[in-house]
Amino acid sequence: MITYYLGDAEVKGYARDLARRLSAGPFPEVWLAMGQSGNRMAALVAEFLPEMCKQQLKVVRSAWDRTRSEVTFLDTFDSIDLTAVKVLVIDSAIHSGSSMFAVCEKLVTLGADNVISYSLVLKRNSSFIPTFFGVLIGDEDRSYFQLDELPNNRLMKKDGFGYIRPIIDADISRQTIRVGAEAVEVSFGDLVYENRARKSSVYLYMNGKDVCGYVSFCILGGRLFIDTVASGEEYRGRGVGSALVRWAETLARSCRCEVVELWSIGDRVGFYEDLGFSIVEGKKITYDRNTSFIYMQRKILYNTKEHAMNIV
Repeated sequence: MITYYLGDAEVKGYARDLARRLSAGPFPEVWLAMGQSGNRMAALVAEFLPEMCKQQLKVVRSAWDRTRSEVTFLDTFDSIDLTAVKVLVIDSAIHSGSSMFAVCEKLVTLGADNVISYSLVLKRNSSFIPTFFGVLIGDEDRSYFQLDELPNNRLMKKDGFGYIRPIIDADISRQTIRVGAEAVEVSFGDLVYENRARKSSVYLYMNGKDVCGYVSFCILGGRLFIDTVASGEEYRGRGVGSALVRWAETLARSCRCEVVELWSIGDRVGFYEDLGFSIVEGKKITYDRNTSFIYMQRKILYNTKEHAMNIV
């Protein structure tokens, strides 16, 4: 996975070039901006238009309802004869391409017969290739636009401490830590064996000489499966388990995995739901009268929710 950072200079450079090409004519008098990011992209490009083009321009905002697969318009077309004008559909990013395709198709049904399109960022396997685009990136890659500062990765959301490292042979002699759940309590000898014999990745969360917790997982066919994640009772509630899961997910992204999977103890389901995991219906194992395991997964989305101008 590659992360692209497009600062003000880069984004404005692409916007300036698009404005120059559009104003060379015939100029599209109607711009259909897709969502908040498309509206911001349209506003930026418009800054670089000649004054005559700015006076002709009408921006119409649109939205794509994924649940209903429906295009909605937030502004009216009442005063516009779409058969007589050139229309530009504009967005900051195209992921699968389905949204922009649907918008263009909708415009055709409304009578538009001259529709062009633009996206600052385009994912490689998109089903829709726009007339103009700025940067082509891989499906697993992501792009940050115009951030005030570049974000560092972090394990802890607050009050960070300690560090994570891979398990080593010398850890065999460590005393098993108390995790408060007999069904997942394993010895460090078992963890070293998993690492060496079964090629599982095992990481320990360290605070000085203390092991605060550990995670064991393997990657097979684009899926990362977490076998065990546990934190010591004395470190419970300090974010150790969340940090270990977050590290596993970070590695899953870097290896271009599509999903992270695990079996959760019944009373820990809420913990994993808070981390973005969902229950897979119909998959449950009863360990004994008091313990059950629930199958859960978190899909890796390489386009996350908006941050700054957009994240792809």
